[in-house]
Amino acid sequence: MIASVTKHASFAALRSDGHRVRSGPVSVVYAPVESEPALAFAIGKRFGNAVDRNRARRRLRAAIERVHTQEPLAAGAYQISGSRQVLEVPFDVLVGALERGCRRAVPADRTA
Repeated sequence: MIASVTKHASFAALRSDGHRVRSGPVSVVYAPVESEPALAFAIGKRFGNAVDRNRARRRLRAAIERVHTQEPLAAGAYQISGSRQVLEVPFDVLVGALERGCRRAVPADRTA
């Protein structure tokens, strides 16, 4: 289980200094502020009703867990968001998009 972003400083760093990458239906923002990988999910009300938002969050959480199992994420804070396509694409496609997004968001000198 990957930790959650809880510190105000981490959220502020994601907003101001985060490196944003788009990969398919997902967007990944990375900031090197944590000593271990920590996640935040950004699924706003514009996404849809609560059922759709929760379903998207669950799919993204499961996909990032699989990515982390295959290749551990670099230490830092990650904010993950997605378009409505997150609900429709096959799970393996979602995992691949997240893997590419996480790899591209982290600078080469910070990889695990």
